[in-house]
Amino acid sequence: MMRWVNYMRKRLLNICNRVLRVILVLLLSILITIFIKTIAIDYSYVSGHSMSPTLHDGQPLLVMKCSYGVRKPRNIYEIQILGSVVYYLSEKSVVDSVLRNNPPFEYMFLFSFPKRGDIVVLNVPVNNNLHAVKRCVAIAGDSIPYNKNTLPYNIVPYKGMVIDAKSLNEMQSKYMQQNKSFMFEEKDSTYIALDDFVYVLGDNLEHSEDSRNWGAIPMSLIFGQVFTNL
Repeated sequence: MMRWVNYMRKRLLNICNRVLRVILVLLLSILITIFIKTIAIDYSYVSGHSMSPTLHDGQPLLVMKCSYGVRKPRNIYEIQILGSVVYYLSEKSVVDSVLRNNPPFEYMFLFSFPKRGDIVVLNVPVNNNLHAVKRCVAIAGDSIPYNKNTLPYNIVPYKGMVIDAKSLNEMQSKYMQQNKSFMFEEKDSTYIALDDFVYVLGDNLEHSEDSRNWGAIPMSLIFGQVFTNL
């Protein structure tokens, strides 16, 4: 009888150890996947025709998120997979409160900047919840065609660049007041760039909203480079 009890105990211990190993492997796999999708590489699709003929609607993309650096999530909901789970488990009032008080996007580490010709993925300035795929055509310090209706500058801003507030029209002043990538110096009545910027366009110029509408894009809004077209 004791032999049978000892035998069953060993069998049960072996089964528990195997189950525990499987659970640990699954947890480790999930953590690695979360890390990769949040920090390194993610999979996405093209929506719309603004990058035609280079990219077409519905085309799958592999986005290298760490191509320029590591941008930290602003809240738990921006952590891939884990964020989705927490979002659906949280009360709507809690989610709304967190999203409403989001801090600006910020890089933990910045290795490099986009080059002219890079296809980048960014948060749309007028609605950070939306993403866009555009081509970088000018980098910080480059001259760009001046558009008095949308752009308060004709040089792509670099960090520390100063823009005279007195030279802005009403539309431009409103744009600058809402732009968290600039600091207003009341003493000198100037805006100082807190970030480096790039100027982006869609390859299909006739059907694209881009820097002609939004202005130059702060580096903090760019979160990846199109690495491979699948």
